[in-house]
Amino acid sequence: AVAIEECELEEADSEEFLGHLRNDPLLGMDVLRQVSRNMQRLLNRFYASAAKARSTELLLETLREISWNCSTSVENASVRINLPLSVQLLADHIGCSRQWVSKMLASLEKKGMIRRNGVWIMIAPKDA
Repeated sequence: AVAIEECELEEADSEEFLGHLRNDPLLGMDVLRQVSRNMQRLLNRFYASAAKARSTELLLETLREISWNCSTSVENASVRINLPLSVQLLADHIGCSRQWVSKMLASLEKKGMIRRNGVWIMIAPKDA
């Protein structure tokens, strides 16, 4: 389980879990949404690896993946990632040096694809 903030987890066997899904269709939709997002993320990673995507594309895709679960919508359909992300964390995730990720972030910011304010990152809409 992954949680953004402190929470309590409860274990349920499959029958109990299916009962919860039958009794709460919105819970079922939430589970389906998360499974779909995870599948999309995995497919995007597979395609990026298969196409040997450039590191800039991997960085932007990583930021978008993080924003799916940890973001707030803001002006102009942009999203703000609600986690303070260090350059080192991003570099480790995509397999680049910290210096290279800093250059890529500056390039994405110059192109208007992201905005940074300290450790917070705002991502422009995908079609922007």
